[in-house]
Amino acid sequence: MLDDKRYRSFSELSFSTMVQSFRAYPDSDAKAYVNFKLCSCSGMRCTANVIGGCIPLVASHIHLASDVDGENGSGPPVINFCSLYRYPCARFENRVPLQAMHELDHNHLHGCRIGAQIEAAVQAAVMQALRQLNIPGLAAGAMPVKAAAATNAPGDEPPQPARRVVVASDDANKGRGHRPDAGGRGKGKGNPKPNQAPPVSDGAGWQLVRPKSRRDQDGEFALRAEDWSAPIVEFSKLATFLDGAKPGTTLEAVVYIKPDQKDVASNLIRGAGSPYKFLLIYLDKKDGVRTPGLVDGRLVFRQAVVIQLSSDKNFGGVPQPKGINATAVKIQPATETAVLFMKVYKNFASADFWKRFGSNPNRSLVQWASQHRMRVLDTFSWAIEKGRADVGELFGGMARVRKTDLEAFLQLSGTQGIFIDTARRHGVQSKVTWIDRTSGETPSAYHERALRQGSDLGLVTNANRLGWRKKLAAGETEQRLWQVDGLPFEWDDESVKQLLESNFGEITIISHRRSRLGQNFRFKAASRQEGRDIVPLVAEGANGTHTTYWATWALPANVAVRRKPLPRTAVPVAQIPELKTVTAPCKQGSTQDAEPKEDGTEAKPVPEAKRSKQEVRALPDDLIRKTVPTDGSCLFHAVSQGLQWLKEDRDVHPRILRAETIDHMRRHAPTYEAEWDHKGPDGGDFSGTFEDYLTIMEQSTSYATDVEFKALARVLDLKLVVIPAGTHWHPMCFHHKAKRLLVLWYDALHIDLLLPKDGATKYPDSYVQITAGPTG
Repeated sequence: MLDDKRYRSFSELSFSTMVQSFRAYPDSDAKAYVNFKLCSCSGMRCTANVIGGCIPLVASHIHLASDVDGENGSGPPVINFCSLYRYPCARFENRVPLQAMHELDHNHLHGCRIGAQIEAAVQAAVMQALRQLNIPGLAAGAMPVKAAAATNAPGDEPPQPARRVVVASDDANKGRGHRPDAGGRGKGKGNPKPNQAPPVSDGAGWQLVRPKSRRDQDGEFALRAEDWSAPIVEFSKLATFLDGAKPGTTLEAVVYIKPDQKDVASNLIRGAGSPYKFLLIYLDKKDGVRTPGLVDGRLVFRQAVVIQLSSDKNFGGVPQPKGINATAVKIQPATETAVLFMKVYKNFASADFWKRFGSNPNRSLVQWASQHRMRVLDTFSWAIEKGRADVGELFGGMARVRKTDLEAFLQLSGTQGIFIDTARRHGVQSKVTWIDRTSGETPSAYHERALRQGSDLGLVTNANRLGWRKKLAAGETEQRLWQVDGLPFEWDDESVKQLLESNFGEITIISHRRSRLGQNFRFKAASRQEGRDIVPLVAEGANGTHTTYWATWALPANVAVRRKPLPRTAVPVAQIPELKTVTAPCKQGSTQDAEPKEDGTEAKPVPEAKRSKQEVRALPDDLIRKTVPTDGSCLFHAVSQGLQWLKEDRDVHPRILRAETIDHMRRHAPTYEAEWDHKGPDGGDFSGTFEDYLTIMEQSTSYATDVEFKALARVLDLKLVVIPAGTHWHPMCFHHKAKRLLVLWYDALHIDLLLPKDGATKYPDSYVQITAGPTG
């Protein structure tokens, strides 16, 4: 019997231009080295490590050099290897697989004993001929292989992490392994885990390596000594630890155990005969608390039960996590919170804002609120909705805010297409005045007009229709839709109205329908029982019996919508931008400048110290203020000076600017009358017509309103940015598409001009980027 001789060898493989260099071949820059273990009788094993390759290794061959020159010689393949492949490797001829091959080619061994042939091959270094990249080329025949060190030429990429491939004899691997890209079913051990994606190559030698998912961390959990105030003791060494205690000392330790070991561990500790302070910790997903530890060398948290054992009945000084305070901090919420319902309508939002909001609604909402100096505590449940075609797409979600900020958020409703509402239990009593849309008015123009005229509780929307939400005055009740069901069939609308008048006012019956239980009436009215969503109505029949009917809030129509949840993302902490303010006295009218005596016969001036103070926005640091006369034409004076700064080449006298503005408004009266709020130049209610209003506005002492701002900006094709001194207003813009820009300062019903400092000819970009309309 022949001795089984074993040989070990190592070979670095060089690049073969014959079969590896052609267009679009992804492994052209691959390098490899091979470890051999050859036994003259019992078999061979070869481990190849490929660097920078991406094609799976299927088969490899050892060629016998005819001239015994392992470096430059050539010859036929004599030994063939299969990789960890699902199917047996096959012979190739003209790059076409023919049949399985896993044996020695005896025709080329010239009758030599296999042991002697292997021994000769080892001595001649023929093992350097192993090829493992281009499998069709390898099978095509013999090729020269030159052993060379795997070094990088100047400019080459650094070596990539090696991809380990094990090649073994067919008998040693039969039935094992799995081709990485093979489809179908199989029980090979090479199958990747469901949560573990296979490496992805970009074809240029790079591999995408993903960190191991936490769900794949299946190692043993262990406590870390640096996390605890006492040493960590294994359960198996607990008895030894107790034996080593010095007399008179208190035993302290943290013991990590299994659930079924807690009783034994407790008995050991109590029977030690020394004072003790211990923690017993074991994993329990149901009743445990978050506990730090290690799994596969990585910090993780697991649910664990912590048992305190102490000879001190008060459990004083038992081991604790390091850094924990001795006394717990009692946390009380700073304020009550409430949930707001948020909707962002595509029709009323800019394309850029809509895109940014859809990519990350949490971050976008927090940033939007921060720009208005408001704080969102949390935001969640965002989804994109598609309903009726005329409504278009919208983003819907919720936000949690401080209850004290409810009204402030409602005032912002409608800005940048974000509409806000509250639950009824948190809501403010309000009424809605719907705004008619003019013929040919675009959604953006309609939205801008509604914002500019403004209301104290923002805008609301319903099916592309906008409305002003306003607070109810003292003693005023909200008029809303109600319904009452189950009324007798013989009752007509007059009978129903007579019943409703017992608890409702301003009644308008809208419709009714028959049901199995009676007639159901839908009506609009103001309830005398403020804040209630259900109102009893008692009717007396002909026989004197009393019947109670119930009026309830009418539910909105059931409209089917398609809803797709958006990915959940982290909610950033709001960073409220700093607003520079100064303290200034309130400017009061003549009726407030004197304080009457108790008898009402004489008044005296109010001292400056007794006048109220207010926080106002400081003048921007990068602009200078150019004051203009306070004669009622301050807007036109400021713009006139600004046009001179812009080097306007025509007469820009304030009177001419006012006349051109009024003429423009007359020629486009339907547009501006729809935007007019029926207020006079002094801000009071105006009972005349729009033409009457324009006649008054022709006077040089009449104050301009936001309608004149918009008209003047259009006449001059000029972007006007107004920065208010009051902190409750936000910078606003008129005619934002114009290229030329002027910035105005608004303070106490007066307009001044703001120009860049140091003789600059352009405003800073921060003012150019202001595009929002007035939102009051």
